Amino acid sequence: EAYEEEVQVQLPDQENLPAVASQWIAGYYTLSVVTPKAEYERSSEELPLAIAPQLLNLSPQAAIPGNLTIAIRCIPQVRSAQRVVLLLGDRGIPVQHISTPETSTDPSTLLFRVSNVPLGDYVVRLRVDGVDSIPVDFATNASEFADNQIIRVRENAG
Repeated sequence: EAYEEEVQVQLPDQENLPAVASQWIAGYYTLSVVTPKAEYERSSEELPLAIAPQLLNLSPQAAIPGNLTIAIRCIPQVRSAQRVVLLLGDRGIPVQHISTPETSTDPSTLLFRVSNVPLGDYVVRLRVDGVDSIPVDFATNASEFADNQIIRVRENAG
């Protein structure tokens, strides 16, 4: 919507446009507004827009200390040419495998191998082309980390 002083834009969500998972990939974009005039076009300065990956599923969420293979299902779909890193504690782990389905509505599955994970609770963030997932549960009144984005490493993972 365009107003005298501002322009509002809302990207579609997956409920309203299922194929959005493949149409808007995570990363940085720039936006500018082009306004046609009778004799010429005017454009605004470009402003940055970051589209963050969204974690749908994280496995395992409970583990014992040692080596882990972590699987993440996420949207938007991840392309093989994108830079993908899992942020776990103070470590950045490169992706080992990307599986993106042919269908435009299904999420990507990413695999990461992490060695020597000690005891602790780890908030997981996924970084795609420089933009991090948001590990906050906005459904709660308090700012809390989302349970589905935490790996708890204990002596007894059960």
